[in-house]
Amino acid sequence: MVYILPVFMIIVAYFSGRLPEVLLKDKKNRIKSASKGETCLTGMFLLFLIWDILALASSYLGIDVMVTVRVYVTVMAVILITANILLFRKRKSKKWYSDIQISGKFYVAVLLFVIQAVMIFLIAPDVPDDNVKTAVMTLLDAGKFHVVNPETGMTEGYNVSFGGRIPELDSYYAMLSCLTDHKTDVLIYVVIPLIVLMFSYMAYGLWIDLLCDSTEEGKVKKSVLYIVIGMLNICGSISTSGIFYYQLHCGFRAEVIVYSVLVPYTAYLCYRIFREKDHSCVIRLVLTCLTSLTVTEPVKGLVPLLAVAAVCAGTVAWIGLARKHGWIGTIKVEDK
Repeated sequence: MVYILPVFMIIVAYFSGRLPEVLLKDKKNRIKSASKGETCLTGMFLLFLIWDILALASSYLGIDVMVTVRVYVTVMAVILITANILLFRKRKSKKWYSDIQISGKFYVAVLLFVIQAVMIFLIAPDVPDDNVKTAVMTLLDAGKFHVVNPETGMTEGYNVSFGGRIPELDSYYAMLSCLTDHKTDVLIYVVIPLIVLMFSYMAYGLWIDLLCDSTEEGKVKKSVLYIVIGMLNICGSISTSGIFYYQLHCGFRAEVIVYSVLVPYTAYLCYRIFREKDHSCVIRLVLTCLTSLTVTEPVKGLVPLLAVAAVCAGTVAWIGLARKHGWIGTIKVEDK
């Protein structure tokens, strides 16, 4: 079960992202249809928020972890069933693989992704200062949220503030461990980094689709950009101080999720909002910022996202002011 978890999470994330699009489609188009990658991203963010709300409530009410896990699994089942009913009741049946097409131009990029996945399985995780596994195992052994200090194993005097309870990444890993028959080591050090790598490709893929068109030449450019991402991740093992090193060696850490998934996606949303005036992306931007709070503390998660948004807004404002005063000319961009 632990090794099919990435596929399961992608499926659940996709339908979780499609459900609000379908429900709000006829309500002034507040949420427009997105690509499959963006749908998976927003769906995963929704799943994070749902778990965070359940875990936060369970923490204050003293509800057992396993009870919360069962409630969360029920919610995921309801989402899957509801989304399938709404999406497929009027659609003609077709084979599940009919939409999956990989051009020959992407074979090298796919090969590099497979190499990265194999590296995650083979290389030893970089965990000298990491306490993620300790926090997960402490939570599973205690059976309650935030009652045992994972650093000391003591309960006396251990009091977690409201802000400290909001980031629930460790408890999310504990929930996944319950779903995979408590294969905690494999889950944290192999499966989670693989899932994060997949979502990282989805985030960067949005930029690649934005920069390259659907022509044959555009497909070649897309392939080259995916190859560059793969090579950066693989060659990142040379240096232990870069984000590309962390991508393969400790992809379970919160900062990897922030900088390899949330930051590039935030920059993409800001481009859509400020450059293309797509205000429906504001909802996704708020969702992304809320997700950063569920992953880690604000200084490590929300602040970098707000910094990216501020830089994007400031750049657009400066360009508008420069054009107004004639400091730079107007560049006409042809539609693809």
